[in-house]
Amino acid sequence: MIANATTNDPRAAAPPAAQRIGPAAAIDLCTVAERHLGFRPAAVRVYEETGSFVAIDRGDALRLGGRTYLVTGTVREEGFGLEEQPKYWVKRAVDLATGVEKIVKLVFLEQFDLPFGGRRVRCFRSPAKEARLLDVVRGHPQFMAGSSVRDRVGNLVRVIDFIPGPSLERVASSPPGGDEAYVREELPRLLWRYLPCMEGLRFLHERGERHGDVRADHVIVDRGSGLLRWIDFDYDFECPGAPFVLDVHGAGSILASLVGRGAVDCHPGLGRFAAGSRRSYAGIGELIDDLGDALSGLVSPRGLDGLPADSAGSVARSEWRARHD
Repeated sequence: MIANATTNDPRAAAPPAAQRIGPAAAIDLCTVAERHLGFRPAAVRVYEETGSFVAIDRGDALRLGGRTYLVTGTVREEGFGLEEQPKYWVKRAVDLATGVEKIVKLVFLEQFDLPFGGRRVRCFRSPAKEARLLDVVRGHPQFMAGSSVRDRVGNLVRVIDFIPGPSLERVASSPPGGDEAYVREELPRLLWRYLPCMEGLRFLHERGERHGDVRADHVIVDRGSGLLRWIDFDYDFECPGAPFVLDVHGAGSILASLVGRGAVDCHPGLGRFAAGSRRSYAGIGELIDDLGDALSGLVSPRGLDGLPADSAGSVARSEWRARHD
């Protein structure tokens, strides 16, 4: 159902509940939208059903769980060499009760078979799985945070806290200071920060869960904390006998992309993670331990101590050493 909120005559009847925020406080959605959009729309469409997500656009509003979210744009896909294709089922929005930016993920279902290791793995999107994982990882610093809510007809929508910062893929592909500075100075610190990020995957696997779509563009470098945080848990897959194999493979592929920019010449110990390496790992724990060992031999204590004491890289190093000493 769509309710139209327009700039009506003030003598007109009070707007419906879908246009109210707070106790009996009617708001003019067009006026509020102007503050966030930079222009005053002639009308704001308020969606209580989200199935037709392609029709929902910038300047529309979503009424979910008693809250109103103003749509400010559509998220675009970074990966696969695409030129930022729009993901019409993922909207940027503002919670009008708080002014806080959110990512609103609407229901989009797809499935396909992925050739992998001589077999075909069935992959599919599952909003229910992502909603469940949001509860599982609640409070965990290496993951996006959010909650789920059903729209008026039962579609399972996920409302995610926006994480300010670039993706890990973007950071690695455009390093500040150029390639040489990246390899010698930034890469070791980035890899130390990647360790607790992989620990997040171990956290899931120990609970019988998996991320499902482990890629560098699904890791956000949180500008506030410096932590590497996983996003987008809605993919799942069926691989009997190897329930976490795609997560482990994805984590290794991220490592290969990080060290594949001339790093092996400067840091030979990282060669085992480069593309083309024949090393394999039975689980994410083996990969974490191997990377930790490589980093311990790679960076001197003095060099590591150059990290700020409260930085993500410093904390990651300290936690790993505490477990392995």
